[in-house]
Amino acid sequence: MINKEKISNFVNNDETLEEKYDRKSNIFDYIKIILALFVIIAHSYPIFFGGIALDPISEKILKTESLGGIAVIGFLMLSGFMTTQSIIHSKNHKEFFFKRILRIYPSLIIMLLITIFIIAPLGYEGNKNEYFNKSVSSYFFKNLNLFGNTVYGIDGVFTNNIYPNVINGSIWTLKHEFMAYIVLIVLSLCSILKERKYTLGITILTIFLYVLGLNAKLNISFLGYFGVLTELNQFIKLLMYFLIGATIYLYKDRIQMNFRLFVMACIMFLFGIVINITNYVAIFAIPYIIMYIGTFKINKKIDIIGKIGDCTYAMYIYAFPIQQILAFYLKNKVSICQYMILSILITIVISIITTMLIDNNIKKLKTKIFVNKKI
Repeated sequence: MINKEKISNFVNNDETLEEKYDRKSNIFDYIKIILALFVIIAHSYPIFFGGIALDPISEKILKTESLGGIAVIGFLMLSGFMTTQSIIHSKNHKEFFFKRILRIYPSLIIMLLITIFIIAPLGYEGNKNEYFNKSVSSYFFKNLNLFGNTVYGIDGVFTNNIYPNVINGSIWTLKHEFMAYIVLIVLSLCSILKERKYTLGITILTIFLYVLGLNAKLNISFLGYFGVLTELNQFIKLLMYFLIGATIYLYKDRIQMNFRLFVMACIMFLFGIVINITNYVAIFAIPYIIMYIGTFKINKKIDIIGKIGDCTYAMYIYAFPIQQILAFYLKNKVSICQYMILSILITIVISIITTMLIDNNIKKLKTKIFVNKKI
């Protein structure tokens, strides 16, 4: 029998985000798994069919936003939320920055090395003796420089793929997220994070700049010499969502988390889809939807990710090269559905292995460093 009282309490329950959010018991990692799967699905179509191909959800439903775009929005918003929490609880800015370095670089370095020594040679279409050329070292060192331009390919690798010459099309967001960390540190050093209304003001400014960019197609070509600023529109968009996440954390004691507002956010998002303004309504709807769902508590006995570790970063950085190598060897041999399933399964397996071998040990190292030493 339906318990009407429980349903009524659920619908009418008014909790603030601060009251609902438990740092040690939430399902944000599971949401990030879903977002990582969105990225794999979104990339499958251009890699399998060619550069202009879109997945059906992006093409026929979202239209002004893409499935991959929704995923990146979610990742950056959650990153802003979590890293603001991190910087506030860090002893100092040096500790916070070192934590960010340990989060990004060890896995990035290993991924680049695996790409260079295993994946790329398997997809190399030239003379094997000529593989190790200048483009190999350029691919490694330039992609380690998160202040510079992303290098997507190595000479002779995947040259005849349907989506040619690109080894990893996902890593372009890493420099933007890293720059967002720098912005957060600057805001903290200037005491803007302590005065949350100023952070809110800056977030509103980025929303204004993003909307302006959507309408004016903002493009400043002379900034092409300054790496990350080459992609000014993308940076503004990602910084905006990052700061939305930061602002949500700072105002967690004021933001109400209830089912009625969640339904309203879903309706807003669906309405935006219907009238083709998905990219506008996403600014307000997606953060609330993710925060509402993500703050549900999970029983530790069934928390698989809690036991394995958060493998979403690994999924994000390994999926594209895995998809390219599958496309290289399985041309015209599988359907798009078979291709996506294979891509997802292999990516998950490799991500779990690398997370358990690398990320989890880095976490242990961080604990030792920050618990036993002052940094």
